[in-house]
Amino acid sequence: MNEVRRFLVENGVNNAVIRIWSEVDMGEVAASLVVGAVYRPTIVVANKIDVEGAGSKFEALRKRFGERFQVIDVSAKTKIGLGAIPKTIFRALNIARIYTKKHREDPSKKPIIMRDGATVEDVAKAVHSAFYKNFKYAKVWGSSKYPGEKVGLKYILKDKDAVELYV
Repeated sequence: MNEVRRFLVENGVNNAVIRIWSEVDMGEVAASLVVGAVYRPTIVVANKIDVEGAGSKFEALRKRFGERFQVIDVSAKTKIGLGAIPKTIFRALNIARIYTKKHREDPSKKPIIMRDGATVEDVAKAVHSAFYKNFKYAKVWGSSKYPGEKVGLKYILKDKDAVELYV
C-alpha cells in the first residue's frame, strides 16, 4: 500500500479516495489513473499574507502548485486579495455572467450564468423558448463595437455583457 501512495504522490495525486477491490500491480494502478481521470479546475487560496514572514512561505507554495493550480494570496483580516477570488473562479470555470435588459431600462441585477462562448441564441433559449422561436434581433452592451449594437443569434457574448432581445 505504501508503494501505491508513493506512486500517487509522485504523479501529482495529493488528495484522492482510492478503492482497490482485488490484487493489482502498479501497471494496473497507473492505467486506472489515466482511464478514469477527471480533472477539475483548482484554485489554491493562501490566507494570512499579512503575517510577517509569510512571503517566503507563499513563494514556496506558488512554486509547488503554481504550474498546475492558480494560487491567490489573501488576508481575511485585512481583506487583501479577496476581490481576486470571484474573478479567478469565473476564469477557471469558463463562466460568463450575461445580464438581460428591457428596452429603456437598466440591465437586470441578477445575471444568467453561461459558459464562455455563449451566443445570443443560448441566452434567448435560456430566457424563454418564445424568445428563440420568434427572435428578430438583439442589442448588446459591453463587448460590442458600440453600445446597443444590433446583433443576430450567432453573436458570441462576453462576461458582463447586457443583452436586450427583440421578438
